Amino acid sequence: MGVHPTDSPARLAALLLAALGVAFLAYGGALAGGFVFDDVPLLVATDCHHGVERIPAMFDFDSGSICTLRPLRSTTHALEYEVYGLQPWGYHLTNVVLHALVVFTGGLLVRRLFGHAALALATALLFAVHPLGVEAVANIAGRRDVMACLFSLLAVHAWLSRRDLQGLAVLTLGLLSHESAAATGLVLGVLHLLRPDLRRWRMLAVWWGWIATFALWKFGAHDHSQRAGLWGGGLAAHVGTVLHGHLHYFGLALWPADLQADYSPNGFPIATGLLEVGPMAGLVLIGGSVVAAVLAARKAPGITLGLAWWFLFLLPSSQLKPHHELLAEHRTYIALWGLCGLGAAALCHPRLQSGALRPTRLAALMAPLLTLMLLRTWTRVEDWHSEETLWTSTLEVAPEVGRAHANLGSIRAEQGRDADAFAHFTVAIAVRPDLCPAYFNRATLQARAGRIAEAAEDARAAWRCQPRTRWRAPVGRMLLRVCALGDALEVLGADDPELVSARATCARPPGVSPP
Repeated sequence: MGVHPTDSPARLAALLLAALGVAFLAYGGALAGGFVFDDVPLLVATDCHHGVERIPAMFDFDSGSICTLRPLRSTTHALEYEVYGLQPWGYHLTNVVLHALVVFTGGLLVRRLFGHAALALATALLFAVHPLGVEAVANIAGRRDVMACLFSLLAVHAWLSRRDLQGLAVLTLGLLSHESAAATGLVLGVLHLLRPDLRRWRMLAVWWGWIATFALWKFGAHDHSQRAGLWGGGLAAHVGTVLHGHLHYFGLALWPADLQADYSPNGFPIATGLLEVGPMAGLVLIGGSVVAAVLAARKAPGITLGLAWWFLFLLPSSQLKPHHELLAEHRTYIALWGLCGLGAAALCHPRLQSGALRPTRLAALMAPLLTLMLLRTWTRVEDWHSEETLWTSTLEVAPEVGRAHANLGSIRAEQGRDADAFAHFTVAIAVRPDLCPAYFNRATLQARAGRIAEAAEDARAAWRCQPRTRWRAPVGRMLLRVCALGDALEVLGADDPELVSARATCARPPGVSPP
């Protein structure tokens, strides 16, 4: 990684310690959190990361294991398992340290590009405490974005230093962490246009070729999308939804109030076409940004780079290939450097160099903003402490999120609050009929309350929605209790002894005892 000419080892060490301090100030509370959201299938429901001997299998993309989705991230989990076992605080600690390294590396890059230490510090601090980064840092599974960001920043440093082999190596690590690192090649293309001293088109073509080859290989082995069709059912609705999504992301970056964990169609509106307020405003935002980037390219290239960084790193999240995750806060983690750097570029005016905006004035300008961002980050980190806090906060922002209702229903059922659990499951089924476990969980509550006929109806719906082996026996018993023999046959099979016994019982007239 290239550094500024004035950087001494002692100065770099001090900057790194400062980045660690700020990261722990913002995210120290995350160490009290547990395994939440995607952490559960990634770290609790599977053992593929249990030990360093499992690491080679993480790069076997034909295995279908969850650990091969982002193999470098899983490699870090295997190393952590050797030290912490399944104690979540250790995994959270790693995330916070990685975030600090991102802050340090990104701050050096801003200083290198703009040549102003005070602005670089302000930019790094803003990124470090911005609430939009909480999902990537406070959720252990979000490490994919933190690692991809770190390696992307290092790759840009390497490119600026003309260390191409080093750059390709760290970029490959980024791609193995998360595919969004591929946008680094596009950002380097923008740097080529802005900096004549960097124009090495042949070498850039090599980088692009390597990224394309890796992407084809990786996606050929793993299709991350679990969605086949366009959002809204047509191209206009799909594009409108994407445009509205970009507007939403930009709004969260400027005013991170309505943060939530689920951006399914229950939590974010699907457009019906382009001629709606959200899509049209998104189109104006993107079009205006392109015009501003072009106009600023000569006299304020930093503004062009900041805008390009934001939109290019969001490009993999723009539903070019329909993806089941409509929106997600963690996808903005790398892109956020673009908007933070954009602020630095806007302030990097000739008047600044002449002393009109001194570091003390910059501090006075940034201090209130950083304080507000830090307070919001603290509250958002608390939201990620547990499944209960996460989904409760989600419903405060988006009351009709089916997954949040289904998960809170399960939590309330475990707490013995059956009435609350039943209400959550009912809403979940109403807004998301494809949430199959909600039917089964409501059937369990119905049976517990003695409402056997209603329990059997929900059990039947659960099985038809999604047959699961672990549901077979309880669903079958509920159906047999109401003598739904045809449905029980479908679930249990003709040779099941309980079904054979129930045939005789259900055939007797009511009130007739067995001989």
